[in-house]
Amino acid sequence: MSPDPALRHASHRLRVLLVALSTLALQAAVVTTAPRASAAVGVPTSFLDQAYSASSPPSADKPQSKLWFADGSWWALMVASGGTATYVHQLMPDHTWRNTGALVDSRANSTGDALWSPSTNKLWVVSRVDAGDMIVDRFTYNSGAKTWSVDAGFPKSIPSGGSESATIDQDSQGRFWVTWTRQSTVWVAHSTDASGASWTPPFKPNVGDTTLKADDISALIAFGSSIGVMYSDEQSGGFHFAIHNDADPDSTWRSEDINNMPLFADDHINIKQLVGDPQGRIFAAIKTSANDSPTAQPTDPLTGVLTRTPDAGGTGNWTFAVAGTVGDDQTRPMIMIDATNQQLYYFATAPQNGGDIIYKKTPLSNIAFPPGNGAPFVDVNPVVNNASGAKDPVTGATGLVVLASAQGQMRYAHAEMALAPGGMFDAPADPAPTVTSTSPTAGATNVAVGANVTATFSENVGASVSGTSFTLSSAAGAVPASVTYDATTNTATLDPSADLAANTQYTATLSGIKDSANQGLATNPYTWTFTTASGGGTGTVTVTARTPAPGATAIAVGTNITATFSGAVQNVNSTTFTVRPTAGGSAVAGVFSHSGNKWTFNPSANLAPDTRYTVTLTGGPSGIQGTTGASFTTDTWEFLTGPAPKVSSHVPASGATGVSRTANVTATFNEAVANVSAATFTLTPTGGAPVSATVTRSGTTNRWILDPSGTLTANTQYTVTVTGGANGITDLAGNPLATTTWSFTTGA
Repeated sequence: MSPDPALRHASHRLRVLLVALSTLALQAAVVTTAPRASAAVGVPTSFLDQAYSASSPPSADKPQSKLWFADGSWWALMVASGGTATYVHQLMPDHTWRNTGALVDSRANSTGDALWSPSTNKLWVVSRVDAGDMIVDRFTYNSGAKTWSVDAGFPKSIPSGGSESATIDQDSQGRFWVTWTRQSTVWVAHSTDASGASWTPPFKPNVGDTTLKADDISALIAFGSSIGVMYSDEQSGGFHFAIHNDADPDSTWRSEDINNMPLFADDHINIKQLVGDPQGRIFAAIKTSANDSPTAQPTDPLTGVLTRTPDAGGTGNWTFAVAGTVGDDQTRPMIMIDATNQQLYYFATAPQNGGDIIYKKTPLSNIAFPPGNGAPFVDVNPVVNNASGAKDPVTGATGLVVLASAQGQMRYAHAEMALAPGGMFDAPADPAPTVTSTSPTAGATNVAVGANVTATFSENVGASVSGTSFTLSSAAGAVPASVTYDATTNTATLDPSADLAANTQYTATLSGIKDSANQGLATNPYTWTFTTASGGGTGTVTVTARTPAPGATAIAVGTNITATFSGAVQNVNSTTFTVRPTAGGSAVAGVFSHSGNKWTFNPSANLAPDTRYTVTLTGGPSGIQGTTGASFTTDTWEFLTGPAPKVSSHVPASGATGVSRTANVTATFNEAVANVSAATFTLTPTGGAPVSATVTRSGTTNRWILDPSGTLTANTQYTVTVTGGANGITDLAGNPLATTTWSFTTGA
């Protein structure tokens, strides 16, 4: 079959062209969705990301790539915020990840490997779990909507039966290959054509040694007109590289053995290439088992990069460059290639039990790493592990992103780094500070005589704010006042020493305000006027609407908090509008905005799941008040974040027939629950009363058992009711279950 020119190795050649063009045209590149960090070229910036509920670190496994760059954005396979299912996410300009809604794998603790094919506008993902078949997804990208949709007929199931890891790549004939290890053996399978609609049964590469230890892993890479499968072999102490020429039958393979020293192999492989490299090299980050030796020395090589350079006949010559020693205590190495600067970046976790994701780099022309542990790349508290990157080389136009897991917090973390001036993540020119809002507003009338005057800025200018740089005056002269600054909201507040005069025009002036770069206001001095009320301003203002509602439960952790007032208000800030855990702790950080009388608090990070929060709106002379001087009485309410519990599985199944009349009924919940009893877990025959039964928990699991006191009636339909609501089953935080029912029919 002739290869389709739009497929994989046309895709490889296109990548080379794109790398070259992006390198030459950096100055002309316009990336409208590019996140920008306040960091120089070559300096990583770390961010703590969304929480997840997966019990295994979702940025694993070692050979896999979770990231890719497409259409001016970085994308990732990530578990949804607070959840366990994996979706496609987009890195946003504010350095957060947007869930696109494209489901990759609904199974908990799945890990996937992403392959982006720009020539076909398709994303391919292989996803695996410890005890289940792997799946292959194919997605189509919509550039206008920036969305991904799974193609009809996908995902495809590969009968792997659970695996250590799984990776995917595309050969020169357009076929897609996956590899994994299971039951101490390396396996592969491939699609029968470029559509991925049908796949071969799994088979072993036909090479001499495919018998491994249970935790050995494999990874594959397409190069030239071949597929290469690298796998660790801790039994023999080395690595193997099995090669299949794309034109050969599936039974024809050859193998290259890599064994540079005793205890050379461990189950750590991450393999990459720079397509179009004149030397045709392949690079693989590995970890050895040198630290397992009872005589291991701190200077013994532990991690590094293997380089395969083919000779004239195509046989690979393998060399090893040490990146970390036993004393450096590194693990889970990963590499990425910078095509713009011709550098190879090496990443690893140090120390092995979790710390930072460290990095080193080396010229591609001479692979050699400096001694020592390297510099932090993903650096958040307390510790991170399991770095993941992209298959394709990065450039100055893409910048570099590494994703990791902070498993102790069950949160993601990532770091961004600019690779070239003007490219992705390069800090833009520092703009001059501006005044974004004032209170009272310019030209306001009927202002309360007891009102404070505030100015909010586009950035932190606190060092320059004082009673000299922020003043208030009238025709009668300067107004004595104290001036304070809130760095959280970038708001300066002028508090007059006494009430202002009624029915009087005042002028507020900002002069000499500067940011940390010593830049003055874009408009300097900045002035505005307002007029006080003739009677000084009276009345009250109240809260007319709140979200989440008071007492609300199962609130999404990404929810904003809003309060709508009966009139215009002022002095809404991080002191007067607070959200904090009811059980105690610091107020949640975030930003405020308003539309009319509706004020919105947008937390800087997701709220903690299953946590009760108290919202406090503080009134009084120094608190929230109407813009005309109307008073406001402090208001509080509480809400509870989710997720809500649900029945994740049950026996008998819904609609089951011929069910044994002596069978128990079981319901398994997605989390620990309370209030499960014979009153909230019932079994009722059609037209009858609930049967007498005992309800017990199965050990410490989330599985509950309803055991009828007698034999059920033959050939009868029964309905199981698991009652939720405020007085029913809840999770341990108090989130109520939605009442769930199903029916089955007994046998004779």
